[in-house]
Amino acid sequence: MRAKTLFVALAGLLTASLGLVGFGGGAPAASASGGAFSTKPTYGGTLTVAYVNDFATLDPAQWDDAQSLAAMQQIYDTVVEYKKDSDQIGPGLATHWTLSPNNLTYTFYLRSAQFSNGDPVTAQDVAFSLDRVCQPGANSPYAGFAYSDIVGYSQLQQEAKTSAAYTSWSSNPMPISGIKVLGPHSLSITLVHPEAYFLNDLALMVGGIQDPAVVRRYGPEDKNNAYEDHAIGSGPFELQAWTHNQKLVLVPNPHDWAQKPYLAKVVFLVDVNDQTAFEMFQRGQIDLIEVPDTSLYQEAMANPATRQDYHTAPMNWVLYGYFDTSKPPFNNVYLRQALNYALNKPELIKVAVGGRGLLPNDGVLPPGMPGWVNSKEPYPYNVAKAKQLLAKAGYSNGLSFKFYIPADTQDQAMAAVIQQDWKQIGVNIQIQPVSTSIYWTQASPPASGGPQTSYDAGDAGWMQDYPDPSDFFSNLLTGTGPANDPAHTVYASSNEANYNNPQVDQLVNEANTLPPSQNARRMKLYDEAQSIVEKDAPWLFEYFSLQDALIYSKVGPSDLNLYLHPIKAMQLQYVWVAK
Repeated sequence: MRAKTLFVALAGLLTASLGLVGFGGGAPAASASGGAFSTKPTYGGTLTVAYVNDFATLDPAQWDDAQSLAAMQQIYDTVVEYKKDSDQIGPGLATHWTLSPNNLTYTFYLRSAQFSNGDPVTAQDVAFSLDRVCQPGANSPYAGFAYSDIVGYSQLQQEAKTSAAYTSWSSNPMPISGIKVLGPHSLSITLVHPEAYFLNDLALMVGGIQDPAVVRRYGPEDKNNAYEDHAIGSGPFELQAWTHNQKLVLVPNPHDWAQKPYLAKVVFLVDVNDQTAFEMFQRGQIDLIEVPDTSLYQEAMANPATRQDYHTAPMNWVLYGYFDTSKPPFNNVYLRQALNYALNKPELIKVAVGGRGLLPNDGVLPPGMPGWVNSKEPYPYNVAKAKQLLAKAGYSNGLSFKFYIPADTQDQAMAAVIQQDWKQIGVNIQIQPVSTSIYWTQASPPASGGPQTSYDAGDAGWMQDYPDPSDFFSNLLTGTGPANDPAHTVYASSNEANYNNPQVDQLVNEANTLPPSQNARRMKLYDEAQSIVEKDAPWLFEYFSLQDALIYSKVGPSDLNLYLHPIKAMQLQYVWVAK
């Protein structure tokens, strides 16, 4: 997930998870810290959180940000879900499932469940929901990412624009051949090749299961887009009201199949800036607050009353710079290595995020990611070595170039440190802030076609969509792989560096297509790919972020994973607010 795009939008998976949880990182700690939580479960409370902006959508087909996830996760169930306190997949609407001997067909068995309006949830509803988001007319940001390996998906994308896949994609989607309803509460999904992380794909919110009757009545083909105000799912809460640009209110789903929520109401306030939110938190008017920038974090930690409410936990989020390796001067590996050695990462973490970050012991994979190896930092700060490599690259007299960044406070602070450090080896950069929405449109090349990034060098970040190395390598550092793209003309959608190493592609492609039973082999292949990437240095390896939050002491329980879950938004069905 493009982390810094979500930063400014007040998204970022766990920013939205709390309504107000910061992505600035967190003091290096793996468990709860700060003030005491309310320890006695209480029914009937109201949880109030706030955002800078309004919600973008409540439609799984259009989901692309984590602020929307904060509400949508409470409204919708997915076929499988992450367990309450871990990054492991567990039952969702499906109580259990099987995988065929050839590792291609999953068969899911659904529980007896109801949507919040009382309609029963059936296998046909699941198929409808998954078919719907995959229609090319939906233009779903996540469908291709999650479901392109389902049999029939690619063929569906070739449908004529006069077909139902475009004209009635929402109310009457064309079926995907790889999704078959077997009975009222069972269905199968067949893949074109084994994919060990497919259940992680299925747990993404693009797979939120909708009530077809409601979609057909209010769906996006209605020019008024009334579905946004009538979203129906089978999750723990239902939408009571959405007053756009003011607030969104959730109440418990009367037909929820799981644990009855403690909360009587969840109120998401919008159009509340960060400083106002902090002041409201101090007055007890909101219950959770993010710490998005260093100044606000320092203000909170300087106040004994709010310092005790500060909590932190790990987060699989990598911050990096990138170099366009497809053209001079950054097609020179010695130059890229020199720039890495010339960066004082501890100072970068201190200045940019107040010390809330971890050094990159591995270059690509964060410490919480499967496949992570606790190796040494690939490019420790070494000015002498940086100068040697710069000379080897042919730039003994230094060089100058532009360094592009999203126009937010943290990126500007980071860029200032980078500028100062590189100046010591004779490299001068002109920092170029760009409006965030424009920046990411220009920085990431398209999912098809050759390298087209507009920036030779810049700043970036990636937060996991799910805990598997494929999410990092496939999106950031490869093309489609030699097997499918011999000429290597198609790049991953977020490969800002236009990085092209067929050996990495081959390793990642092999790992991505192994079944779950060969997971150890998969991790070894990803580790081999990571070693090559570190040596090639298409990135400026900066640091790994953590997640942190201010959580009011009247909010319970004390299980930090409910607030700072390693994968998903906050699990509000387990949360209470003491009266």
